[in-house]
Amino acid sequence: MTSSAGRESGSGLRRQRERYTVRFNEAFWLFFDSTVAPLLPDAPVLVDLGCGPGLYLRDVSRHIPNARLHGYDRAADMIANAEGLDYAGEPPTLGLCNVAADPLPLADGSVDLLTIAAALHMFEDPFRFL
Repeated sequence: MTSSAGRESGSGLRRQRERYTVRFNEAFWLFFDSTVAPLLPDAPVLVDLGCGPGLYLRDVSRHIPNARLHGYDRAADMIANAEGLDYAGEPPTLGLCNVAADPLPLADGSVDLLTIAAALHMFEDPFRFL
C-alpha cells in the first residue's frame, strides 16, 4: 500500500473503529449470511487484506465460527488491536504485510474468500493490484 503510514496510525485506528458499523451494518451481514456464506465450504479459509483493527474478522468469526481467518495490514497498531479482540472461533493468523509489494504467505489456491473490506483506496493503482 502506498499512502503515508501516518494515515494508518492513531487517528486512523480511531476513525476505523468509529465508522465500522456504517460499512458493516445489519444489511451487510444479512447479505453475507444469505448470499456469501452458503457458497463457502464447511471450514473456509478467509483472508482480509488491509484488515485494519480486525473488526470485520471478529464479526466473520461470529457468522462462520469454523472459518480459518487470516488478516494482513501494514500498520502495527491495527494488528495490535486485532490481536486484542475476542473471536468466536480460532483467532485469526495476523501479520504485517505490504501486500502491494510483497506476496502473501499463503499457498496458491488455498483461500476460499479474499476480501479487501476497507483498504482498496490505499492502493496507488487498485486495478493493477487486482
